[in-house]
Amino acid sequence: FDPAAFETGYREMTGRDIHCFNFGINASSAASTAALTRIVIEDYHPRLLLIGTDARDYAIPREDPDPAVVLNSPWVAYRQGKFSLEGWLLDISYLYRYRQHLGRLARFQFEATLWSNTEPNYKILPNGFTPLSKVGTFINDPPNPGNDSFNVPYYTRIYSSYQMLPENLEGLESIMKYNQSGIPVILVEMPVSDGLYYFFGNLELDYNRFLTRVGRLASLHHVPFWQTGPLDLIPDNGWVDYSHLNSTGAEIFSTWLGQQVGKAEHQGSIKAFQQ
Repeated sequence: FDPAAFETGYREMTGRDIHCFNFGINASSAASTAALTRIVIEDYHPRLLLIGTDARDYAIPREDPDPAVVLNSPWVAYRQGKFSLEGWLLDISYLYRYRQHLGRLARFQFEATLWSNTEPNYKILPNGFTPLSKVGTFINDPPNPGNDSFNVPYYTRIYSSYQMLPENLEGLESIMKYNQSGIPVILVEMPVSDGLYYFFGNLELDYNRFLTRVGRLASLHHVPFWQTGPLDLIPDNGWVDYSHLNSTGAEIFSTWLGQQVGKAEHQGSIKAFQQ
């Protein structure tokens, strides 16, 4: 999600400026996203919540390393009501945060490891967006079972016996309830390539099951659920891999999303939230 492109799309439809930020964390589940959403609301009081989601968000259990690194971190746990001295210090003390960061640098050369594992121009912009230049050339092809790169075994593990876990559906519902407390929530299907369907045991039937279940919950909570699959928004050169957009794809998707939000506001389907 590219906030600058979103702002451009919104401005095109409304003539007004809007300020937004990408709070997404790579490999989150719906449960960990719910925990972070609560913190964002408490600390930043947003006028609008845009929640991007895909099928993966509901298949990953809390104890999986990806969401666990968020949910079990002392600061996030503290903000969810589980007191610890470290969590409290991380919440109130910038000095303690810097101390923790310097300790990681000294022990593990954390930054050097991080940057060496990414593309040369990898960076996180001040608005939270990570522009990526890589172009995935395989995104519409069936995966090669002999491919032992990260993507193929990872997606196979998640999707081959696809299940939507109750803890993640509960996380999604907890986010959508903010819509009833005066903060508009819009749920958006994140674009995925056609090649992703090959990983599901029942191909598109499993993926459509995700869309149907999420759509029903969104309707129950009066939350718009905007689906992108039928729109064919992203060109072949707009993907990093099966389910991640590079800078080209992110600009197209985010501009479209800004335009849609501007239209929805103009039509009165979401209340005005500009600041």
